[in-house]
Amino acid sequence: MKVDVKMAGNSYSGVPSVLIPLKSGGKARFCEVSDTTAKASDVAQGKTFYDADGNYTEGTRTGSGGTAAEAAPYRVTIQQVPHQTIEVTFTPQVTGNLTGFKKSGSQSAELTSEANLALSYAFDAEVIADSGWIKGNPTISGALKNGLICGDVVISATEAIEDASGLRMPVGYIPLYLSDGCLYMDKDLQGKFNNKSLVKDGAKLFIVDITKNTTSMNGMFNPSKVSFAEGTLAESVIDFSNVEKGAITDLGVAFAGNQKLESLDLSGFGNVTAMYSMCAFCSSLKCVYIDTLSNSKNKTINTYHMFAPCSSLEYLIIDNVNVDFVMQDAADADKGVPASAKILVPRAALDAYKADSHWKSAADRILPMEDFNIVRKDGRVTVTPKAV
Repeated sequence: MKVDVKMAGNSYSGVPSVLIPLKSGGKARFCEVSDTTAKASDVAQGKTFYDADGNYTEGTRTGSGGTAAEAAPYRVTIQQVPHQTIEVTFTPQVTGNLTGFKKSGSQSAELTSEANLALSYAFDAEVIADSGWIKGNPTISGALKNGLICGDVVISATEAIEDASGLRMPVGYIPLYLSDGCLYMDKDLQGKFNNKSLVKDGAKLFIVDITKNTTSMNGMFNPSKVSFAEGTLAESVIDFSNVEKGAITDLGVAFAGNQKLESLDLSGFGNVTAMYSMCAFCSSLKCVYIDTLSNSKNKTINTYHMFAPCSSLEYLIIDNVNVDFVMQDAADADKGVPASAKILVPRAALDAYKADSHWKSAADRILPMEDFNIVRKDGRVTVTPKAV
């Protein structure tokens, strides 16, 4: 099809097409098309159209010598603040809208839906305080829409505050503040930790005991708990070294369902009477250390699902020469210790544990802890056999 064209003040009749040079090289052919539509939706659906060389083709393709169009990059500035480190991860997300039309009886009805799309970025900013400092909160300013980055932004944080309490939190750990059996995000106890998404998945937590009067941690770190229904995230380490443990009697379902927790240091928890499902379904749990934990004198011992099914559990360490802690049946799949796990006790108490009615079914797995290197630091527990 030929058309009349007016360019630079001059008129031309019967022109089949116009070649337009491209800045990056090559030429684009502009022509009147009568047998196809020029809608973006047609190109997106792979319908035929004329490419930059005038060839009748399909899909979205550039002509020879041309370059594909790219979205303009966003400039993200991370402004670090003294005594802390800001780490940010970005996830691209396609945003836009799609308008749809219902098909009607009319053959001429518009049946094509068009989408206007853009590329934005979700972001996750984590602030890590230096030892002896309390981290600030992340801040962001610039081009945001619905919480997504859609242009240039600056990410920073409020100032870190020196911890005058003398408490030294391990570097890289996130503090949570314990008071009256509840966890809070701030030491002023204003914002409750009631949504797991408030901390990064796999985070290392440091528990700061403010009131030192907590008696129950039932379900406190369970991602499936009702109060945590909006998030299924899980922490990899929990440091209880600052917690007053003497009054705590309930650890039921405390960590159940946490699939990132790698080890547990439960030293000092000496008066716990409820441990049912404490670590149930902790699929990454490898080591658990206990020392003063005592339940052997309880009339009803309930360790149901305490470690079931913790398929990765390698070591249960009982650092006590007295058989104060027992399982209902050590070899039972639901009430005992997974068959893959070794039970480490002091050499001096080896025979006593093997003879105990609760432990004897797993006697072949009860070994002297002195034959292993056991390292406990910042809530982590690691175990390796000593070289023979």
